Amino acid sequence: MKKKQILKKALKSLKNITFLKASAFTFYAFVFLIPFQIDALVYASPVFESGGFNPYTSVFYYLTDIVFLLSLIFWGIALVKGEYKKNFTYGKWMIFILLILFVVAGEVSVLFADDRFLSLMLVIRLVEMILLYLYMVNDVVKFDVIINVFIASVSFQAVIAIIQYINQGPIGFHALGEPLITPNTPGIAKMDIDGSKIIRAYGTFSHPNILAGYLVTGLFLTLRRIIQKEHIAYAIMALLIVALVLTFSRSAILALVVAGLVLISIRDIKMSFKYILLVISLFILFVVIFNLEQTIFSKFLFTDSASFTERVFYFSIAKKMIYAHPFGVGLGNFTLLMPNFTSLKLAPWDFQPVHNIYMLIANEIGFAGFVVFVLLLASFFVYLFIGQKKSIAGIFLMASLVALAVIGLFDHYLFSLYQGQILLFFIFGLSGKYFMTKSH
Repeated sequence: MKKKQILKKALKSLKNITFLKASAFTFYAFVFLIPFQIDALVYASPVFESGGFNPYTSVFYYLTDIVFLLSLIFWGIALVKGEYKKNFTYGKWMIFILLILFVVAGEVSVLFADDRFLSLMLVIRLVEMILLYLYMVNDVVKFDVIINVFIASVSFQAVIAIIQYINQGPIGFHALGEPLITPNTPGIAKMDIDGSKIIRAYGTFSHPNILAGYLVTGLFLTLRRIIQKEHIAYAIMALLIVALVLTFSRSAILALVVAGLVLISIRDIKMSFKYILLVISLFILFVVIFNLEQTIFSKFLFTDSASFTERVFYFSIAKKMIYAHPFGVGLGNFTLLMPNFTSLKLAPWDFQPVHNIYMLIANEIGFAGFVVFVLLLASFFVYLFIGQKKSIAGIFLMASLVALAVIGLFDHYLFSLYQGQILLFFIFGLSGKYFMTKSH
């Protein structure tokens, strides 16, 4: 009898599922799965000189691409069936026009690319980012639920990262995209401390810096929960801070500080001192227990200059390239053309984009694309600054965007890699949704 009742309830629940609900559920799954590198290589352009595989001249399709596509399909069916009762919106027109112009700049740059197919494939990826923005600004998914799912996903990554650091190796999530990281693995981000190689925490990302970008974003979105007196948020914040330190990402730490100062200067944020003290105490305890003092001082006091020298080298190449190609060299083609702008013979691991998204955008899609991108960021900042006066959510979205803008000064993944692009456009979409919510 009980089995029949359970079956009836299950069938009744299935009948209540609409394509609109299926679209929202699938999108939440997409948000949670973003950090997992479950992918398939579809195209790889050989790097000049080295002739080897390079992730920056390759195109992957991810499980998350499929999940997001399903969200769009379900939403499309809901539109046709009349389930979606809201008016379709493009969000703020100024922002939408700038997004379209950004894609157009990418399309024009294909004409100047050495590998046009690679450039075209990456333009299609940009179109996907625009679709992500449009999906989020429309009233298909709930603002708070998206944030909760993102925080849950980043928290899971923080747990993985902490265990990785303790183990000094992977924890067995290879099927979910966890890289093979050991102190002796070539090409792995690590530090030399007293003759010992210490790996940095990765999560399931391809580099610790990308994990750090997600953690910083998660921290600001979690801080909003703290202001709203959600006590579990303190535990989540402590977890994210510990994981962030274990990535040893200087750009992310700097971004956290700068965005935090912006947050404090713009809005009078009040938090319980006892909880702040608790979080700080737990962090110090963690540092002492795992003997991280020397590692932290070595990394964050810039006793290693290799990273700085590397960035200066890439920037010098980028400057020469932009003068030679003011209309851009095509998406993904910066790395291919690097040997043309240096007299040094590059090793395979030297083939990387310039560690600055603004210079990289100027190089790959031209000066016009760079101007459009700067105007796009400025538009988001202006709208968020205006909106934060009415709702506290705006200031934390603004802090997240400030943090990403600062990270973009020192790293390239927000434009060069899929997970980085998703993070940037996720904040764009979340901000756009916030604007529309306040408009209504």
